[in-house]
Amino acid sequence: GEPDQEKAMNYVKKSQQMHDGPNSYDSMAEHYASLGDYEKALELELKAIDFATFSSPYGQNAQIYFSKINKEDISKELMKNQREAQDAITNQNYETFSKFEHPEINHITGDSNLSPFYTFSKASFDVEPAITWNRFDMNDMQINFSPDMKTAVLTFYGDGSYVFKDSKEEVAYSTRGSSVWVNTNQGWKIMHSSWAPNNDGKGIPQS
Repeated sequence: GEPDQEKAMNYVKKSQQMHDGPNSYDSMAEHYASLGDYEKALELELKAIDFATFSSPYGQNAQIYFSKINKEDISKELMKNQREAQDAITNQNYETFSKFEHPEINHITGDSNLSPFYTFSKASFDVEPAITWNRFDMNDMQINFSPDMKTAVLTFYGDGSYVFKDSKEEVAYSTRGSSVWVNTNQGWKIMHSSWAPNNDGKGIPQS
């Protein structure tokens, strides 16, 4: 039948009156989450955890509600991470970039020269770059999260310019890009990135 939020809440309250245990608080938290009230959902989920700290679903749900409440702060953190990671790449600084790697995640990337995808790792920093960047800026960054707040997809645009090391000719750079970040027990780590030239724009050279 049609959803009846009021009746659903009444049934949960009756369950709570019969047995003051974690399941009823977890159910009530889900009810408020379905209404978009994640602060109330988190408050109730924490009560369920107080009853049963050993039961993992309660902790997982609490993390989801907490992340949804703090989505704006998490988004800012991820934007900062993306910019810092890109600065590390353009400056050949693996020590900084390594903060965003996870030992069990292969970072697969596709460059803006539209060459095949490959694994981006420490070895990628050992290759002598053919270009020198004059400027590299990222703008119009947008973030979308998975329902469980464990995965984030960032989309953005890049523009700037570079010169070949054996030439003084400046090349205008204009691309769009995306990246996938995963929330792990070690924090947010990068899993995938992809770049492609904008219309009438140029990416990095083939070699």
